[in-house]
Amino acid sequence: YLYEWLAENVTYDYEAAASSGGRGEGAHSTAQTVEGPLLEGSAVCGGYATSYQLLMQKVGLQCTFVTGWGNDGLHAWCLSLLDGAYYLVDPTWADPQSGDAGLDFGYVNYDYLNVTADRFNRTHEPTVPFALPPCVDDRANYYVREDLLFSDADEMRLGMLASNAVIWDAPLQVCCADEGVYVQLRDNFVANGRISSYLPRSSYRYSCSDANYSILVMG
Repeated sequence: YLYEWLAENVTYDYEAAASSGGRGEGAHSTAQTVEGPLLEGSAVCGGYATSYQLLMQKVGLQCTFVTGWGNDGLHAWCLSLLDGAYYLVDPTWADPQSGDAGLDFGYVNYDYLNVTADRFNRTHEPTVPFALPPCVDDRANYYVREDLLFSDADEMRLGMLASNAVIWDAPLQVCCADEGVYVQLRDNFVANGRISSYLPRSSYRYSCSDANYSILVMG
């Protein structure tokens, strides 16, 4: 809920990101603090991450602020502890306005919610002066919890899920366990239009993230 709330209620502040190396100045000086997102409705990565950390702590969950590099730029995200396991979370890239390459149709991006290190580190590189705990558990990962992780290229399953989503006028975002499954579903089923045989209407849109092996389908 907190991840979704920030993505849906906060606007990424591109002017602040471009000023003073992303630190913001003048009217954008709160972009890296909790004031930006929670009081003014706009922020850059530091604001998203500190706000997520604060909100998690307010509901009794441990959460730490992490800095480093994201897609070759300075970035900030979070490390959380849930049911005895550590997970990585990027609330900035959950926001469809934040500019993360990949999923771009204006819906919450779930690629960065409770992620293991091996997946997260494809796009992130921490530079904090302490060792991060191992993040190897995927029980709280969004795709695992929602049964949207594809371990094989089950086209019928993806088609039925997409059909139900289109009927309810909702986006469907799924993730593939490995590159082979992702490429097969992306190229042989979604991109070439075979998925349309399952959909209640012929037109559809899709977006893919090659870094995260995820696919978003919208009717």
